[in-house]
Amino acid sequence: MLDHEGVDIVFSHYHAVDLEEHRFIRYLYDKGQNIVPVEQIQQYMEDLYVQTDRYLGKFLHYLDENATIFIFSDHAQVCPRHNPPGIGDITGTNVELMKKLGYTVLKKDENGNELPEIDWTQTKAIAWGEQHIYLNLKSRYSYGIVEDADKYELEEQIMTDLYGYKHPETGKRVIAVALRNKDAVLLGQGGPEAGDICYWVTEGYNYDHADTLSTA
Repeated sequence: MLDHEGVDIVFSHYHAVDLEEHRFIRYLYDKGQNIVPVEQIQQYMEDLYVQTDRYLGKFLHYLDENATIFIFSDHAQVCPRHNPPGIGDITGTNVELMKKLGYTVLKKDENGNELPEIDWTQTKAIAWGEQHIYLNLKSRYSYGIVEDADKYELEEQIMTDLYGYKHPETGKRVIAVALRNKDAVLLGQGGPEAGDICYWVTEGYNYDHADTLSTA
């Protein structure tokens, strides 16, 4: 395009670093789940950046033609030190920790086994995505069970329980910060699209990115 079509600017989205690290970065520390040694995972990481350097290297000769090359990244990824605590996963509704704390309830079959379906008649709040907890308000949802008058105190209790929860392997807290929506604006969150509570997982208990504070 640059050489033959007269194009002046090229935007190239090279996604390999993101996709590949999501697959193996969590195994850079062996938490008892590795099927290959950590040293082999480290080699995967080095090979990935060799591939990336080879790709970027194809553009470098344009510097001799007075071109400018910008390299951007949308985020970093970090290997968690411990197994994640069942909250803070980007992929959907996070049930595990909220169920332990008694705020999210699952339906059960005729034998008493839990089903992968939320029982909204008993669920006071859900954790969705990496940072958001939504109260099951009557005023917001047709299936809501929480009165608006109870919202403030329920938020307070959820935040207190989140801070009080200890990781079963370490005995340490797993939530770095939990804030009401109106307070989360101080950290770039909050607003009408965010949860009633915004939280950040403590460093070391994250999945791999964006679920903990940026300083991690």
